[in-house]
Amino acid sequence: MNLIAGCFYDGVLLYAQALNETLQEGGSAKDGIRIVQKIQERSMQGITGTVSMDKSNDRNTDFDLWTMADHNSGHFEEADVGEGIGEHAVEDPLGGATVREF
Repeated sequence: MNLIAGCFYDGVLLYAQALNETLQEGGSAKDGIRIVQKIQERSMQGITGTVSMDKSNDRNTDFDLWTMADHNSGHFEEADVGEGIGEHAVEDPLGGATVREF
């Protein structure tokens, strides 16, 4: 699956859920502020995994940052781990933790 297409799909699904709730409450599809407020701090299971939004409507996510440790061989090593929703977060990012597969 293409990651960009998957994230787009999840975004449309998240919007559709918030829109449906707004309409069921008697709101309008044109009330963007109300729809966006319904997305805040919402979580759902999407095609790309758990989709979790924060209060600013930014997606919480886990990530790994890699650095090229040896420029001659092209060997990469983990430099840091970002901890977002915790599904795959590493507890000890700089203490020799192993990267987990997604």
